[in-house]
Amino acid sequence: MNPLLLHFAFVSANPAADKTRLIQAGATPVSDEVMEDGSHIVMLRDPWGLCIQFCKRGKKLLLND
Repeated sequence: MNPLLLHFAFVSANPAADKTRLIQAGATPVSDEVMEDGSHIVMLRDPWGLCIQFCKRGKKLLLND
């Protein structure tokens, strides 16, 4: 299944560090993208195949965020 169809998404202060830590714990990388607005999005699969997304937005989505 495409990871964008079903995944858990988390806000991350440092997606690269989370990616490294989780790969060491048994996750497998799916994608790692830095968008034009500065957002950094990392997709991983846990050892059971579930997709997990970590995102640090380049621009805030909420005004009081």
